[in-house]
Amino acid sequence: MPLARRSGESNVLWTVFGPTNVALHALSVEMTAGDAVEGLRMADEIDVSSLPSRERQFTFGLEVAHCYDLRRDDAAVLVHLLDLEELAPEDLERSPLGRQLVIDLMHRARPTYRRRSPASPNASTWSEPGARSPPGPWDSPVSQTGFSRRSCRRVLDLDTIQHDIDHALTRRVELPRRSVIDAGTDALAHHLRRLMSYNYGPQSEGSTGNRMRTLCDVAERNLAAPVRPTPKTNHRVAYVYWNTLATLTAAFRDLYLAHRPTEPGQRT
Repeated sequence: MPLARRSGESNVLWTVFGPTNVALHALSVEMTAGDAVEGLRMADEIDVSSLPSRERQFTFGLEVAHCYDLRRDDAAVLVHLLDLEELAPEDLERSPLGRQLVIDLMHRARPTYRRRSPASPNASTWSEPGARSPPGPWDSPVSQTGFSRRSCRRVLDLDTIQHDIDHALTRRVELPRRSVIDAGTDALAHHLRRLMSYNYGPQSEGSTGNRMRTLCDVAERNLAAPVRPTPKTNHRVAYVYWNTLATLTAAFRDLYLAHRPTEPGQRT
């Protein structure tokens, strides 16, 4: 950063080197580490309006949206996605992270709002990436990124799940910041609930059914509100809970890979 400040804002050989771009990379580091609180604090101090690169402006907005997604602040995620579609609609449509943010939004939407979405079962062509549905009264720009409610249910980002599991179970010399633990816990709780929603077959058949039933019971007990850490919870206890969710998520991830269920549904 000292060198960037000394050189000032520049675009020599299209490098866009300067204090703003260096700050954007620092934000990327915080986002990748899962520290949404620190990432958003840094974002408040960054002004990308004068950057000569639209790609850097787009990346900044996308990473801020992801930080809000880690905090499950859906309204803020939607606002930033709408801004990004105005700035660079083609980039948003082809961005894996952008698509995942839309999937997460639609997955968390209350049924009342889902029913108002143009992504209805009869809009079959819209379930394919890149396909478009006819505009309707409830259409929004972000709804045209190529996913229907039905396709959102099918898509499970196993790479992101694995990344969040590894992030929690990494060996550490000292405990990470509490904001990192809380953001990681929220992400794993979301993955775990989604993996639990799939139908893995009968739970009443022999030892396999018993193991499934036990695993589900343990997961549900750990996701229950009285068990989850609060801001007053001891730092180490919150860290242990984060690791517990990672272990449970890994177990359900392995179950998903073994059974490959196609649609979420009630367990039998």
